[in-house]
Amino acid sequence: MVPYKVKKPFPITPEYTAPKGSMIIPSLWRSLHDNEAYGSHGGADEWAPERWIDGDAEEQGKNWLVFGTGPHYCLGQTYAVMNLMLMIHLLSANFNMHHTVTDRSEEIRVFATLFPMDDLLLSFTRRVAA
Repeated sequence: MVPYKVKKPFPITPEYTAPKGSMIIPSLWRSLHDNEAYGSHGGADEWAPERWIDGDAEEQGKNWLVFGTGPHYCLGQTYAVMNLMLMIHLLSANFNMHHTVTDRSEEIRVFATLFPMDDLLLSFTRRVAA
């Protein structure tokens, strides 16, 4: 997070006011443990990956706060995306993929991205060197 220099006395809590000239460094911990944003599926502190497949990620603006925004966004976001792309490249370069088409393959649901209703039934077989 980006530190801020207080321009005038700034109340942090009812009991504490940061004096003018002090440095405030925001913490993401409270935001990332906010039960309003992450309270479904047992609360913010529970490991519950299924909370992301309920289809309302776009409605939860706080979900992506961990990466920050603007010129001070988290470099880890780019690193994570690049690593996912690398894994997809390695998978596609070394394996043949077969999609089992079902009656629901062309229907879509939306949860952070478009996804087929049949859960995209894929099977993989290792490619044989030519």
